[in-house]
Amino acid sequence: MRILITGSGGFIGQAITRRLQADPALEIVAAVRAGPGPTAEGRRLACDLATPASVEAALAHDRWDMVINCAGLIDQSVRPGIYREQWEANVRPVVNLADALESLQLGRRVAVLHLGSNAEYGDAPCAQRGDGPCRPNSAYGWAKLAATEYLMARRRSEGWRTAVVRPFLVYGAGMSPRSFLAQAIHAARTGGAFPTSPGGQSRDFVSVEAVAETVWRMVKAPDQWPSVPVNACTGIRRTLQDVLGILHSLAPAFKPQLGAIPYRDSELMETWGVPAHPVDQAEADRDLREFIRHVLQA
Repeated sequence: MRILITGSGGFIGQAITRRLQADPALEIVAAVRAGPGPTAEGRRLACDLATPASVEAALAHDRWDMVINCAGLIDQSVRPGIYREQWEANVRPVVNLADALESLQLGRRVAVLHLGSNAEYGDAPCAQRGDGPCRPNSAYGWAKLAATEYLMARRRSEGWRTAVVRPFLVYGAGMSPRSFLAQAIHAARTGGAFPTSPGGQSRDFVSVEAVAETVWRMVKAPDQWPSVPVNACTGIRRTLQDVLGILHSLAPAFKPQLGAIPYRDSELMETWGVPAHPVDQAEADRDLREFIRHVLQA
């Protein structure tokens, strides 16, 4: 099976690429935004999702069985212009990809696996599941949901082979230094202050390796893709205060300033999901603790 992965240079995209490359039955090509046109360099291929001609050239370059779209931009801020920015970053590239497939008459032949986000659920009731409601409360969540609904509508109306995986709060090597967990670990390592909210928000922390494993399972069974998004999560509800407690148990000098920052008016207080596959919760607990321990000792 020959697979083109867009967004392969990102945090989650890299993990997915590594996992799929470990399967000898899969031929993986990473799409990158360098260079004009589809010049293949080993397992790399130039493809800029923001440019329709580049997308079409990349898709025409070879006979693909599947495209996995990991491209996107996370920005949960609330400010003027953010909805337009999120449309351009997370919706237009998906439309460009679909337009290219349509132009090349590949819509029903090439399977498309899209990486969504738990932000699409927003403040919908927990536990959140793919066949449940979505109530995004951010521009990012709205844009990711728009991309999901667009691809699933093509499936329903035209028989396209599309599916969506929704990762929850992903952690692991290479995660953004701006993430809550990365900032907390950095403060614990350096002895810096860590002012934060009261920490009552509930989240579903999932390792990037577990997300990649969920994607691999989907890749191996495209004929069994469900008609609703698939969650990549643990199903474990943890408050941010719980996670800070794990960090404190491993680094006793770390004392976060809980309540130093008030909750935002639009604070998402609870998001945790129903995993697509059974999860060993004790193992998931160990994974999170051992990751934190490893980074603290690095």
